Amino acid sequence: MRRIDELFTGWSFLGPRRTTAMLKAEALQVNRKRVQRSIRHGRSAGRPSLGKGSTYRRGKSAQTTRTTSLGLASLLLTFGSLAGRSQVEIRMLELSKIKVLALPFAAMIALFPASAKAPIWSSSDQYGNFSLNGYSWNNDVYGQGAGPQTISVHSVTQWSVWSNQPDTGGIKSYPHEAFNVGKPLSAINNLSSSFNQSVPTSGSWNFAYDIWDSSNAYEIMLWTNYTGNPDGSGDVKPISYKYNSSGTAAIPVYTSVNVGGATWNVFEGWNKHKVISFLRTSKTNSETVDIKSILQWIESKGYFGDIAVGSVQYGVEITSSPGGQSFDVNHWSVISK
Repeated sequence: MRRIDELFTGWSFLGPRRTTAMLKAEALQVNRKRVQRSIRHGRSAGRPSLGKGSTYRRGKSAQTTRTTSLGLASLLLTFGSLAGRSQVEIRMLELSKIKVLALPFAAMIALFPASAKAPIWSSSDQYGNFSLNGYSWNNDVYGQGAGPQTISVHSVTQWSVWSNQPDTGGIKSYPHEAFNVGKPLSAINNLSSSFNQSVPTSGSWNFAYDIWDSSNAYEIMLWTNYTGNPDGSGDVKPISYKYNSSGTAAIPVYTSVNVGGATWNVFEGWNKHKVISFLRTSKTNSETVDIKSILQWIESKGYFGDIAVGSVQYGVEITSSPGGQSFDVNHWSVISK
């Protein structure tokens, strides 16, 4: 077993600052001086590093732009705790050589998906819930004819769900993570959120933010990736007042709205409360969303005034996942100031 500080020290091109920041983002105990010493030791001991002929980028500009091939390893991680310290056991199995380019954080996340970590909590209960460090999770299986589902939390920013839902109509569940803002919109300086996820290649589902005001009178959904179509047609559709004559597609009230860092089609509907759904016109599995700007855009259209922002949720509405499918949220966080 080795300290979590040493997780990436075999890859010295990351450097102590980036290594420390990445580990602290996972709410792990990190000593940067120990990271520096470990990296220096790794270099002198001949551990794998990019070394000569590598690509090394610092800040926004590249200092050098060279590439190398590296015999990469498969890191099998087993997280545990000893005297309150996070630990990691690293076993290295050599794989094929690949090109490595001073990986950005999103790429590093992709190397370590949520489901690769041992969970700190999991539940198969219909509404199994858990809270940690201001965030909460809910299995949220509510649809008619729903099948089995298990949600697992791996860290405060990582969680996953396995769900086996029949190929029938209607949403079966919305497993999600939540963060409560609890401020008037006018008092918010910054409200943004980042996500990175891995999705299955079959089934019917939509990954989406679900943002509520404190009175639950307004529900704002931001669809990031989904199996339907941006124009409101397909196997999953947003709630809408209006549909086409054949009933196969919802009709947007606004199209190609550029706000919050993306372009969206906007739909309006009612589900015992006002529902405003934003569907990204280009689907993505990794992005940062400026939620405050989106709420201000809605306010500018006269839908509401200075609402009190309540819960910001992120999860996946699952309509079908026959045979069982895995949905990984490799990273999710909220900044509220």
